[in-house]
Amino acid sequence: MARIESYLLKPIDLTVHRVRGVLQGDDLRRTGKRFYAQEVTLNVLWDFSGADLTQIPSEEIILKDFGRVREAVCGPDGAVYAVVNDPDESLRIFSRGQMLR
Repeated sequence: MARIESYLLKPIDLTVHRVRGVLQGDDLRRTGKRFYAQEVTLNVLWDFSGADLTQIPSEEIILKDFGRVREAVCGPDGAVYAVVNDPDESLRIFSRGQMLR
């Protein structure tokens, strides 16, 4: 598990996330949730210079049995929102694999 220090530079509306140690996907999700739970800045900088990224998969399957994912974004609630084809719809994907259409 990585240590992620976050700090705010209000004069330039910037949040900096400094990552140290072995980074995993859950570390990024937790930090994203914390970021959106507070006052969001216009600019965000991730410093991975001290991070070990070997545990981050190059690809992560989050949807099966759906058509092509047109767009996916992380929402302020920490959930992933995706627009898919076949069927044409928007999905809200919870971090525990639960899904709400």
